[in-house]
Amino acid sequence: MLHMLAGTVSTVFRDTGDFPHTLNSLLNEWMAVNKGSFAVMAIVEINIVPLGTSTLSASRYIADAVKILEESGLRYELTSMGTMIEGDLDEILALNKRMHETPFLKGINRVVAKIRIGDRRDEEATSSDKIKSVYSKLRNVG
Repeated sequence: MLHMLAGTVSTVFRDTGDFPHTLNSLLNEWMAVNKGSFAVMAIVEINIVPLGTSTLSASRYIADAVKILEESGLRYELTSMGTMIEGDLDEILALNKRMHETPFLKGINRVVAKIRIGDRRDEEATSSDKIKSVYSKLRNVG
């Protein structure tokens, strides 16, 4: 669908020379026509590291951040190296900010957070779906 839009934009630009206005109009029209016809699903990994703690363990600070995540109701998976969160990207990013703030509320003066975003707009695909897809192909690798 987007490749068709890109082709239309290049044709209109070539024919009219009014690229910015035309692009904006075409995108607005496309969004109006296709509203609700595609899924918005993000998978975000966040890794929060409080620096300058009294011990090498960060688990108590991570627990505070995960508590905020639990209260959100979003689907998540806590791993030893970070936390995977699935859902609406705007909601997750707002939540990531709140999670990032938790060590500061406990007196930590420096926090490093790494956030990776996988955002898919054509269909809903969970982490589990992605893993199952890889394993199904692995069975077929000869």
